[in-house]
Amino acid sequence: MEKDAFRHDAVSSVELSPEMIQGRARSQEHGSKVLSAYEKAGEQPQASAERPEDEPVETRFHVDREDFPMFSRQGVKFPVGNKIGSRELPIDETLGKMVGATAETIEAILGERDDKTPRADHVIYLDKSARPVSWLVDEFWEEFTDEERPQKTFLAIDRRQWLKPPYTGEKIEGHEYIAEASGAKKVAGLSDFHIERVPIDILAGIHGLYVEGGIPEGATPEEIMEMPTVLDDKNVTIVDEVSRSGATLGIARQLITAAIPKTKSVNGHVFWRSGSFKVGEETQMASTPVWYPEDSSDTTGRGVKDINELYYKTLYLAEKTNQNRALMQGAFVLGEPLMEPEKEKGQKSLRLRAEIERMHEEYRAGHILPTITNNPFSSVSERMFQKLKSYGVELVAVEPGKKNPRAYQSLIDKRDGKTH
Repeated sequence: MEKDAFRHDAVSSVELSPEMIQGRARSQEHGSKVLSAYEKAGEQPQASAERPEDEPVETRFHVDREDFPMFSRQGVKFPVGNKIGSRELPIDETLGKMVGATAETIEAILGERDDKTPRADHVIYLDKSARPVSWLVDEFWEEFTDEERPQKTFLAIDRRQWLKPPYTGEKIEGHEYIAEASGAKKVAGLSDFHIERVPIDILAGIHGLYVEGGIPEGATPEEIMEMPTVLDDKNVTIVDEVSRSGATLGIARQLITAAIPKTKSVNGHVFWRSGSFKVGEETQMASTPVWYPEDSSDTTGRGVKDINELYYKTLYLAEKTNQNRALMQGAFVLGEPLMEPEKEKGQKSLRLRAEIERMHEEYRAGHILPTITNNPFSSVSERMFQKLKSYGVELVAVEPGKKNPRAYQSLIDKRDGKTH
């Protein structure tokens, strides 16, 4: 078993070969060859050909949908009367959004999203669905910045774990609804979570995960809370993949702040701009990243398994180290590592990583037009715009020396065939 499963990403450790990127998944680490769903009978997809610099935007920024069988399923929902309709997005629009969201996440990590959020010294990605976001950030990091990438860890924090007694009011239906004083029910939100009700042993479990060297035998929760951590005096950014109400990210920020009070700051960022609409009284997210499952029971495709406290207890009993003791005590916020990703049903995690690498190739070749980031004047945006300029794409200046984000959006609209 992996000793440091808290920081381990088994899917990342599997070598992604050119053959895997083009359709054949090969796990060097486990010595097995896996045929992926992309492979065509008797042939492999060829790398996209170079295109002339003066090629029209409608054809230059284009990829083969068949090279992205997972991302090609990216959809969007919309209201149709009192029902919900849906459609798949064009692959070029999907990849443009993915690269743009990745650039914006890097922008947030660098502290360039706004004037209030500092550069992150450490990034916490929320398992399971923000783990693929970490793959995208790692893959595209050097595309958008020369800065050193901060350390990262993963914590499995979901609002449904915490929006329940004793941290909220009485539960009515699952973890979705709580009782109001009037007896009515409402969807539980961040305002219903009370960090002061979280006991010290829970906070110490989270704190101990970040104590360098682990937790010595016999340490009490009070003693653990006094131990220095690798996050002390650090700016921390927590990344979630999508947000409907902000409850998950808000709870995670409160938990980290309370568990590790010596952090300099604890900030949050949401990767995907989902949009929302109402059908009746229910608020629906217009879209979620393609790896986010419609069926909540589907735990595959994100490089990590569900929380499994027994896994970490077994790990500790097999080797009683201070590090394993810390993992066992904090196991309630740790997903079980996916140690053999090639054996996962459908090999979804490996296939997703392969398509992310292919996406990067297509972006470097100038075939993906990314959506604009949150801050069009950041260094990340500058990198993006310089790349576009190398393909003959110019941004219209509103004032000398300034860029016009609306002109860039018009370019994206032209690609997507939209008119206003």
